Amino acid sequence: MPKDKFGETIYGYMKPLLTEDLMKDMHLECRKIIDEMMRLDLKMLIQKHQADFKSMGKKFPKVKPRKKPKAPPVPKPVIYDKKLIKQTAPVFDLNLVSKPTTKLCEVYGDLNYAAYNFNIIDPNASFPFPAYGDIKDRIRLSCIMGCGIQAGATRRKSVMLLGPERNGKQFLADAVAGELNAIKIDITPEVFTALVNKPLKILNQVFLTAKAFQPAVIFMKNVERVFATKVPPEDKYLKAQVLKAALAKQIKQISVDDKVIFIGTCTNPWSAKAKPMASIFDEILLVPRTDYGSLSQFLYTKLMSIRSIPRDISVQPMAQLLRGYSFGDIIKAFDEVMTPERIVRLNVKQLSPGEILEVLLQKDLEPMDTMDFQKYVDFSIQFGPLSTERENYERINIFREDFYKKEAKKKKPKL
Repeated sequence: MPKDKFGETIYGYMKPLLTEDLMKDMHLECRKIIDEMMRLDLKMLIQKHQADFKSMGKKFPKVKPRKKPKAPPVPKPVIYDKKLIKQTAPVFDLNLVSKPTTKLCEVYGDLNYAAYNFNIIDPNASFPFPAYGDIKDRIRLSCIMGCGIQAGATRRKSVMLLGPERNGKQFLADAVAGELNAIKIDITPEVFTALVNKPLKILNQVFLTAKAFQPAVIFMKNVERVFATKVPPEDKYLKAQVLKAALAKQIKQISVDDKVIFIGTCTNPWSAKAKPMASIFDEILLVPRTDYGSLSQFLYTKLMSIRSIPRDISVQPMAQLLRGYSFGDIIKAFDEVMTPERIVRLNVKQLSPGEILEVLLQKDLEPMDTMDFQKYVDFSIQFGPLSTERENYERINIFREDFYKKEAKKKKPKL
């Protein structure tokens, strides 16, 4: 092996790998001795202070003893026996467990290329939210690698997918389970609390099942119903609020070594108590509205899978018309338009940009504009982990703007 690339070798092994392990063992042994020496130094220092106070005729103040930190609870190991089979059987009997095969490569999304230019504007820097492609990368880091399969990655026990309705949030959760080759346990109120008599007992069994058959993704659709301020009459049969305290407790009990993640989607966060809901999540990811770049990728891939479509078809006008409509509505409209009969007639009548839009308009569906989406942005900033950082950035920008104004006045030539 070349030395410039792999370093020196010892008996065929790379030297850095051997020395790093040896240094780690030496550090661990030395730390015990150093800790003991530091305790002795502290004891001698206190004795000297006591002697100084005594020579001045003063009373030495009492030193508060250091509280011993609580030992982290050791998670109980899962014992695979007949008792475990009996405990996890109700979860499978309720058909809550599935095995998604969706992959992240099936998620279409373009990057927000202009975000960097907005971020470096000095002093009026703005921080636009990422596009669908950026969220796709964030899903890979926070949900897939953060599930515990990647050493060194930031551990995420729970992630909220916030965004408009039918915008691909559940599809993203399926993609996470598919990439992890994990089981998905659905505890959405319609299929969970509305059907079982003892939801808290089954919830405990759900998390036990996830730990026993990890990697696992525990999924809940519209998690805001668990923390609703006022339950609508049509949702009372769901009994979703029963899970409020138990869900937070179970998420906390997920061990760092467990390859288990809880993913909840949220469509209407204003109908819930925001602080308790946001507190159970380690991260809030805002799934953006459909943009021009993401729709161009989606439409081009879909149309190119049809052999009779011309290879030079322009999808740009179609993507421009469909901006703001949710991915779920666009996919349904696309399937309704591209029937076998319509595909056969493509050689005679080419696909026009307005055909898919016409189906959406017939269903009285309206695109989400930037003003409506800004409500989701404001919520994610206010209750997300970046709220304090945003305030600090805004404060820094104000000071920098004042500084630049003063500098500009100094540079003005005197007449």
